[in-house]
Amino acid sequence: MSKYRSNVEVFDLPCGGVSVFYYKTEIVRIEGEVLTLKHRGWDTSSTRKIMNKHLTRYNTGYRVVQRQYAWHVMTPSGEVVPFVDGMRFSLIRGLPTPQTAIDMADEGWPTEHDFV
Repeated sequence: MSKYRSNVEVFDLPCGGVSVFYYKTEIVRIEGEVLTLKHRGWDTSSTRKIMNKHLTRYNTGYRVVQRQYAWHVMTPSGEVVPFVDGMRFSLIRGLPTPQTAIDMADEGWPTEHDFV
């Protein structure tokens, strides 16, 4: 009898949020009113499918789509923005355009490179 092993792990965060890992890589984090999306170089259709499954599961209103071989994020308002690894979005409805990791670094936010 074979045992099915899932490569997806979902962890509850102390703040009440969740962190979704696929093959030990965090791909979705919902912490407070902030959604973070990452692929860490694993921009595959299965990664995107699992992201979208959990974006729907947690009722974020966001979707990751692919157009002409490039990833994009569709916001709840229907706006489509290019995917940037580590990008963050506000889950509070009615806020302006999401901040990308590049925008946040320009504003002094810590980036993944600050923790290496």
